[in-house]
Amino acid sequence: MSVALSEVLFDGESVVERVDCGANALVVTTHRVVALTPTGSGERVRYADRPNVETVRVETAGATRHLRFGLRQTAFALFLFAAGTLFSLDGIADSVTGATGTAREVGVGSLVQVLSMVALFARYFDDALVALGGLTALLAALGFARYLRSRSRALVVETYGGDELRVPAPDADAETAGRVLEALD
Repeated sequence: MSVALSEVLFDGESVVERVDCGANALVVTTHRVVALTPTGSGERVRYADRPNVETVRVETAGATRHLRFGLRQTAFALFLFAAGTLFSLDGIADSVTGATGTAREVGVGSLVQVLSMVALFARYFDDALVALGGLTALLAALGFARYLRSRSRALVVETYGGDELRVPAPDADAETAGRVLEALD
């Protein structure tokens, strides 16, 4: 439901500056700063008296849980890449597999066979760590992409001792905030 600005204004109150932000608007009047957010959740009209306005700024925020996920996955990926590239177990695998003929003559062939299976695992373990690091890096990229998609801009009116007024404004910049501040002077 859209709210007409004329329904919100007091008698004798007039508009000094209006900043449209899509369907939303931030309006500076002779008495107040009015935030009209018909598309948002919660109250559709919020206001702050002009003497209570501290400053106006443009704020960009996003879901930090996606950022934390991306950073955590990046740390895991770096650890896995480092472990997979710094520690090579190929030398151990080669030394065990070369002794199978002698072991059969001595009578411990089954033990060496088990050790050769462990050596086979060791041969590919470092490669598996690098591959797992690559998958973890993809998860990190996904987390960062989700964080970037969750980011949104808003015009924020800070007040002395009260709640701030927040108007979603995807195209707002410092010049927009400056226009509002100039209208408040």
